[in-house]
Amino acid sequence: MRARIAWALAGATLVMTIVDISVTAAYRPLLSEEAIAEHGFPFVNGAVLGSAVLGAVIISRDQRHVIGWLLNLIGTIGAFSLMLEAYSIWMVSGGPGSASMAGVLGLIGSLVGGQFAIGGLALLFLLAPDGRLLSPRWRYIAAAVVIGELCCMVALLWGDPTEFRIQSAEAGPVRGIVFTIGFALISVGMIGAVVSMLVRLRRSQGEERQQVRL
Repeated sequence: MRARIAWALAGATLVMTIVDISVTAAYRPLLSEEAIAEHGFPFVNGAVLGSAVLGAVIISRDQRHVIGWLLNLIGTIGAFSLMLEAYSIWMVSGGPGSASMAGVLGLIGSLVGGQFAIGGLALLFLLAPDGRLLSPRWRYIAAAVVIGELCCMVALLWGDPTEFRIQSAEAGPVRGIVFTIGFALISVGMIGAVVSMLVRLRRSQGEERQQVRL
């Protein structure tokens, strides 16, 4: 049952990726500088799809595998964010839909956007390969990631959601400080997670060492 859910999420990721590409192509050339530099096409699209599929493959072998579920969810939520971002920009650029709806969809997409994926990867690095922290003290790094994500969410929700614009969102002084704190904590978490993996690699042996190296 869990394997079917994982593959369903991977299938949904494929559908959302196709929708994202189709919507993006409706208002800008796919190979334009804006599509590649701002929206990440095709690299981010390939990354989220690959993440979801890889997670589903792992879950098919071990339905309780934490790393598999993290990969699966990072990919699915990432594709969801990209799709909403593309549709929001399309509506602002003259596509079907109201300006207020563009703001709401853009805000939702941003809430689960890049900072969410980076935080998810940090947790993945902390828990790989067996789904457990290297030692209890590393929970502070995980907590930094979670608090950072919450700070970013608070900053994004600070204001009228119907007025939110992805390409021109203005952060006031207080909102900007909260954003800065959030991203700083997520960055600390990512650096700490990489250090955790290096320490784990140094201590591991045999099959576990091969998994961490991969």
